[in-house]
Amino acid sequence: MAHCTVLAFVLAAHAVEIVQEEGAGMTHLKQHVFKSATDICIYCGADLQEGATPDGWLRGLRPCRDEDSQAPERTAANNGGNSDAHGNGNAAQAQNGAVISAIEQMEKALGKRMYRGLLKSVARVWNPRDIQDPAIQQKVQAHMQAAERGLRRAEAARDKAGLAAFAGVLQRLKLSSLDQVDNLKTLNEIVVALEAAASQAK
Repeated sequence: MAHCTVLAFVLAAHAVEIVQEEGAGMTHLKQHVFKSATDICIYCGADLQEGATPDGWLRGLRPCRDEDSQAPERTAANNGGNSDAHGNGNAAQAQNGAVISAIEQMEKALGKRMYRGLLKSVARVWNPRDIQDPAIQQKVQAHMQAAERGLRRAEAARDKAGLAAFAGVLQRLKLSSLDQVDNLKTLNEIVVALEAAASQAK
């Protein structure tokens, strides 16, 4: 198509040069040259419009090229790519927002000391909304979920081992209640000790 269009332009331009040099009256040969150019465009499927007529060429009009017709398609494709990128960005922001909300909701279950302790030790922040890295957000969430499970195990083991055993475990760790625990390591020590005491109490 591109070669046909170029050839048509050359022939038509040659015909116009002849018309411009000798006036509006076109000989049979000149008309044949211009007709050949338009026939090529028709054969190749080009849209002639006014640009493929002698008057149109003299007025500066030209047939539309393939590149011109493809430009809107390229623009639409580029816009589509931008829309996809924008959509992906919004999805990522929504996911991060969901993780932050889940972290905030765990403060009540963990207690203020454990909640703030994990934020500080894992993310180095006091407010979960200050965590910009999605990987750190997920890490904090995972630690808090582990702490929640650990607290439930400690409470279940306490009920089985009895308050005396529970008090002894806390005393060895220099604590007075579970509410003072602010890290997973200490919590794990309490759970192990209470479960051991609970198994002996059976």
